[in-house]
Amino acid sequence: FFIGFVWIVLFVVSLFLFVVAGWITKVPRIKLLRKISGTLMMAFSTRSSYSTMPLMMDDAKEKVGVSDRVSNFTIPLGITFNKIGTIIYECLAVLFVAHACQMEMSIVQLVSLVCVSIITVMAAPSIPMAGVFFLAVLLKTMEFEDGQIATYIGLLYAVDFLCDMPKTMLNVYSVCCGTIIVARSEGEELHLR
Repeated sequence: FFIGFVWIVLFVVSLFLFVVAGWITKVPRIKLLRKISGTLMMAFSTRSSYSTMPLMMDDAKEKVGVSDRVSNFTIPLGITFNKIGTIIYECLAVLFVAHACQMEMSIVQLVSLVCVSIITVMAAPSIPMAGVFFLAVLLKTMEFEDGQIATYIGLLYAVDFLCDMPKTMLNVYSVCCGTIIVARSEGEELHLR
């Protein structure tokens, strides 16, 4: 149930990003997906945003028409800081553990969960399974007992690779969309027509 729920939430966020980025940039969304499909599949299979960076930069420059100036700035910066999929996953994992422990979370705790998740994920490297360590830190911050943390980290570790694939793909897709948005705001003509 947890894995399915994570996939559904990440798909809904991807769909929202697909619509909003297309609306902002006025680019054909399906053509953009076709041009970056290799990058997205590499992100899905390797579960590492950093491993997709060379391919993403090539796709942005050669297939989409983003300038060197924009892509050389936005893509490395985006891979380092744009981890929306990981933030969503971390929050869902903490909510799953809270529900499993029958712990009620107040609005203040939910807001602090999102804030702390954003801060901890920014420090996480973009490599497979890095989120598990930071999930332990996040659970400790949310004041779960040490025995519960160890039990649920072991449970989440066993299925993390299944959740790591779509969250990495969402991270990479959001970096691609951010690069396109910046390129369009700079007045660049893209090869998507």
